[in-house]
Amino acid sequence: MKHYLFRIALLCLLQTVALTHLHAQFCIVDAEDGKPLAGVYIYDENTNCIAVSDKDGKVGKLSGKVTTSLIGYEAVTVDASTFTGKIKIKSKWNALPELVVKKKDYTKLSGVFRDIFCNNGSTVIYREGIVDYYFSKKKDKFIRRVRACRQWEMGDIRKLSTKELAAKGISLWGSGSTDLSRRRKIESTKQTEEKGDTAIYNATYKGKEQNGAVMRIKMPKLGLMRNIIDNSKFNKDTIKYGKSTYITKQYISDSTMRDESSGTLSVSSLIAIHTNFVGYVQYDDKSQPIHVNAIKDFAVTGIEYLTDKEAKAEMKEKKIERDFKMPDVLPEINYNREKEIKNLTECNFWE
Repeated sequence: MKHYLFRIALLCLLQTVALTHLHAQFCIVDAEDGKPLAGVYIYDENTNCIAVSDKDGKVGKLSGKVTTSLIGYEAVTVDASTFTGKIKIKSKWNALPELVVKKKDYTKLSGVFRDIFCNNGSTVIYREGIVDYYFSKKKDKFIRRVRACRQWEMGDIRKLSTKELAAKGISLWGSGSTDLSRRRKIESTKQTEEKGDTAIYNATYKGKEQNGAVMRIKMPKLGLMRNIIDNSKFNKDTIKYGKSTYITKQYISDSTMRDESSGTLSVSSLIAIHTNFVGYVQYDDKSQPIHVNAIKDFAVTGIEYLTDKEAKAEMKEKKIERDFKMPDVLPEINYNREKEIKNLTECNFWE
C-alpha cells in the first residue's frame, strides 16, 4: 500500500546532513525509557544544522559545542570534541490539540511559527507569531491567515533593489515564512529497511522513484509519527537564473503527525513542521557567494471545523497583532534571540 503524507506532503532536500553515520561518536536516547531517538537535529554554536541522528540514534564524529533539537524534548548541549556515549534528552511534550472530527466546509489549524533567516552567519530576519490555516475541503487547498507577529529585520532591506542587496552581501532567497499552501506532494512507496520504530522508504516525485528518500519515525508513547523526506535525488543542487547562481546544500523538511492507522493521513493529522535550509547565492561572477541559512518551525495548538460562512467571516479580519504570548511548543535550539535581534529593526509582518 502506498502511504501518502496527506495533501500538503513535504518536499525537501538533505544533501550535507546525512541520516546514517558509519562511525558513531555518541547516541541520543529518551531519558525516560532509554530508547534510541532517530531524526534528532544537531546544531553547532552558530545555529547551523550539522547532523541528524540515524535510525539507531547515532551521530558521527563531530567537534565543538553542539546542541540537540527535537520537538517535544528539551535541548541538551555537549562538547562533541570530548563527549562519547549516550545523550539522554527529556520529554517536555504538551497536551495535543483535541481532535473531534466534524463534517464541515473548512478545517482550521491554529498554531505558532518561528523563522530565523541568516546571511553569512548573521541574522537578517527573525519572526515569531500566531497563524491560522483554513483548509477548504471543496477547493482542496489552504489559506493562510497570520494573526499575530513580531518581526525584526536588517534595516531598509525592503527598499533595496537586487543590485543594492548584492552590494551589501544580502540575499533574501528562502526568507519566506512557512506556508502550507505552497507545499508539494511526494509519495513514499516501498519500505526498504526497518529497525525498531524507524523505517526507510523509497519515494516518488513526478513519476521518478528514488531509494531511501523517506525516513518514517514512530513515537508510540505520544501516538505520533514523523516523516523526514530526502528529495536531493530529484532536484539539481545548482540553478542558474540570469547572471545569478543558486546552490542548495541542505533542505530538511520534517513533519510530525498523529499516527493514524489508515494509509492516507488527513489534514487534521498535522502536529508540527520543521525545515532547515542552507545554500549559497552568487549574484554574478564578480560578487562574493552569500551563505544562506533558514530555520522555520510551525506547531499546531488547536483544531476547529467551520462552515463556509464562519471561515470567510474570520478570514476577512486582516489586523496582525504585535502584543501576544508565544506558547512553549516549538523545538528548542541554541539561538540567542536577544543578541541576534539587538541591531535589527522591529517591524510588521513581511516576507
